[in-house]
Amino acid sequence: MLFSYSTVPAQQTSSLVTEVITKLLASVAVADVNRPADVLLFPGQPSALSISVTEREISFPYVLGLPLCQRRQSGTDCCCKARAMDRPAPHKESIVLLAYSEPKKKHYIVVKLAHSSKAQLVRIDAESGVLRWDQAVGRDTFDSEAEALAYLQNHTQVEVLTHAKYVLGYVVLGPVALLLLAEAVRVSGTLPGGHEIKTVTQSKWHRITLQQPDLDVTTQAAAKAELDRGIDKTMSFPMDGAHYFCETLDITRPFPSQHPAGEPSWPFVWNKALTLPFRTAGLDGPNTVCPALLQGMAESRDLEDFDGRRFSYCLISRKCRLHVGPRYKARGLNENSDPGNEIECDQVVWKHPDYSEQPIPWSRYTWRRGSVPLWWTVNIRNGGMGEAEIKIRSTNTFRGSRRYVRRLQKRYMPDPHLHQGSADELAVVAGTDASLQVPVVFFSLLRKGTPDRDRSEAKLAEAFDYMASQLRGMHKLPVSYVALDWHQMDKELGSEALVEGFWAQLSSLLPSQGFALGTMSKVGPDHTDSDGQELSSSISSSGGSAAAAAGRGCSPVGKGWVARWIKQQRGVTRYNCADSLDRTNVGSFFGAVQVFIEQCRELDIAIAATSSSAASMARQALVRRQAAAATAAVLAAAGSSSTAAAAAVVNPATGQDKRSGS
Repeated sequence: MLFSYSTVPAQQTSSLVTEVITKLLASVAVADVNRPADVLLFPGQPSALSISVTEREISFPYVLGLPLCQRRQSGTDCCCKARAMDRPAPHKESIVLLAYSEPKKKHYIVVKLAHSSKAQLVRIDAESGVLRWDQAVGRDTFDSEAEALAYLQNHTQVEVLTHAKYVLGYVVLGPVALLLLAEAVRVSGTLPGGHEIKTVTQSKWHRITLQQPDLDVTTQAAAKAELDRGIDKTMSFPMDGAHYFCETLDITRPFPSQHPAGEPSWPFVWNKALTLPFRTAGLDGPNTVCPALLQGMAESRDLEDFDGRRFSYCLISRKCRLHVGPRYKARGLNENSDPGNEIECDQVVWKHPDYSEQPIPWSRYTWRRGSVPLWWTVNIRNGGMGEAEIKIRSTNTFRGSRRYVRRLQKRYMPDPHLHQGSADELAVVAGTDASLQVPVVFFSLLRKGTPDRDRSEAKLAEAFDYMASQLRGMHKLPVSYVALDWHQMDKELGSEALVEGFWAQLSSLLPSQGFALGTMSKVGPDHTDSDGQELSSSISSSGGSAAAAAGRGCSPVGKGWVARWIKQQRGVTRYNCADSLDRTNVGSFFGAVQVFIEQCRELDIAIAATSSSAASMARQALVRRQAAAATAAVLAAAGSSSTAAAAAVVNPATGQDKRSGS
């Protein structure tokens, strides 16, 4: 993987790159979900690298002499701009009903997921709030939600209280049960194979009062106050627009995951506790009714390259739930060695096949961002109105740092079964302790400071550097530490030289990690064209058996699809600043965009204009102009004809229709 750089005028910058920039910055993992994401690359005065198209110079990389897309000379539109391509309609709609029986004083939940052949009837115990489901056909499991509702109506008088799309969770707080339903979602992203990622746009908590004995007045008053606080905290947590899920594919791990959607990576699942009552009742695995909810952003765009071929870009950022909070609270490590506000990001690029049976070439790059992984916190001076002073713990400062790095190594260790190298290379990858050789790069954008200022952040940078050196020296881990004082270098060198220095630092580190690359093929009925066959059985049936038959280098991806791996990503780069916000946004972007262009080169996506493609675009533009002119002429002729016809039947004196006789 070779990296080099190019400077092109901003007015010639590809709208595709602008689109990618916007989405990368929109994925800011803000510690406080109520805080809007920052979308400017550089706060303050505009610089040569700002997103707005100006007459300034803007620096972007190119790979192996491949320049970035340039705008067509004939107009302002770029052939790589995102266009509104129609997505395939969902196979079926998910349905959730909350019903109530007045005679029995009981509530019922009916769930029919879009890609499940069965509807489930769940009973809520009127006293304890415990969910009851026994998997009995004709009593708990039905062919449709209509059959389930008819069964209830045959046994008691029921009223449907609400309709929704998905069940997101359930919790019992004393004499009250709370049911969280997603009433509206939008398809915010699509992955190869037609797997739709849905973002929750409208959710609602439904309060269910349980039948419990009354307490004495004093106890009841105290319990009610505590209960109200608990309910308020639960129901006030922001959900809409910040959480997403996928019913048909596991997106809690880097794409493409070979795990079923019902077996997620729990550290990234935000409704784990809320789905526990359903899982305890048996609605887990093959019978899952609650999708795994992730916090962050998932967006995709359908694009077209300079050769007129369609390709897609998807950005997924998922926030770990194990150490979260406002940025001044969730700092450093906690007792479980989890850094504050940890984010994992996937950048997925794939080409659209020319015909349906053709394999789909794809590529994926994963990186991380989060708080500095050692023990530290901040003190807010002057009652919250002043500067935040960083405090590093004097004892056990690095307790848990190695444990955290080892978790990264194990997560990003290449799968020996998917390795496509020689036998000798495979022996290295599949060694007894192969994860110990997985590289981890910490890219720190902290201020290094000067004797008269910024010493607080500089001390944190020094401690971070020492931690990395100890991991290398004492524990023999392949940890790299890169420190770049973004603010100071921007002030001294300017933005363009700063970015060149940034890429120079990364150019020797990113190629050793690489990115995942492969193809996806449909090998059987998938979630879009198979009724009556459960998704949960896909791994063991069509996908799993096909992957096993194909041998080494293949893995199942959802139902009816198999991924054939060309190469895997080995290791991870992690970006941070003090708050893991503004500077981390910049670092994440300039690291990811470098790899993005290399991904396009590997997939043969023409994001640069060639003489042949430019001529083709000119011909297409001429055809479009001619077609538009012909259409305008036809409409004008039709308009004049209709006007003449109208004049022929209207009395000019009275304005009345001559045919009416009045």
